[in-house]
Amino acid sequence: MITLALLTALGQEHELAMHVAAALRNGVTREQIQEVLLHCAVYAGVPAANRAFAVAQQVFDGLDAPSTGSTVPAVPVADQEGKG
Repeated sequence: MITLALLTALGQEHELAMHVAAALRNGVTREQIQEVLLHCAVYAGVPAANRAFAVAQQVFDGLDAPSTGSTVPAVPVADQEGKG
């Protein structure tokens, strides 16, 4: 959960998606992830937390969708552009 907070504060959305999925696999609940991100709004700023909530929701949606065989939800192409 500390990793989620740090990645949120640093604006590392691509890495955050991977770690949200890993946290869920390791038994962290969606509600716990949301609480971490809400806490980040106070210390890292609302814009950073809003982006993190959007990333987490994409991961949740990817896990709720019918399986495509991938264990890690894909990051939309639009989010990958311009990131190195």
